[in-house]
Amino acid sequence: MAVRPPIAVDLPFRFGADGGVVTGDDLDRQIRQRLITIVGTEPSERVMLPQFGVPVASFLYEPHTPAIAVELRNLTEAQAAMWEPALKVQSVIPVRDDEGHTTEIEMRYRRLNAEGNEGGPMVHQARISEGQIKEWVRG
Repeated sequence: MAVRPPIAVDLPFRFGADGGVVTGDDLDRQIRQRLITIVGTEPSERVMLPQFGVPVASFLYEPHTPAIAVELRNLTEAQAAMWEPALKVQSVIPVRDDEGHTTEIEMRYRRLNAEGNEGGPMVHQARISEGQIKEWVRG
């Protein structure tokens, strides 16, 4: 008997054309959405979970140095380990454009509970521009 994936509220939260809450059962999409939520939430932004999130905004105007990239990677890996234990973050790479207006954060991760996990890592990219997080995924 096949195990059905869990049904979760689709993020960002919204109502569908039928007036009901939009949900989905694509586990990979749920993980990506939760990673976006982790990276897109500033610590103390959630009153009941003040330790949740990565302080990405505090890094936006810092010089682009290897030390900043390592600190951002460590914070993101720690948050993913705390809130998404079913995956292993393999790398977090912040990339700033030449003019400093856009920062991309590329996350490579592997689902620990996925069948056929012998393939390469999944790649998630979030683009942060002018205070907005836009995402795209490949891999």
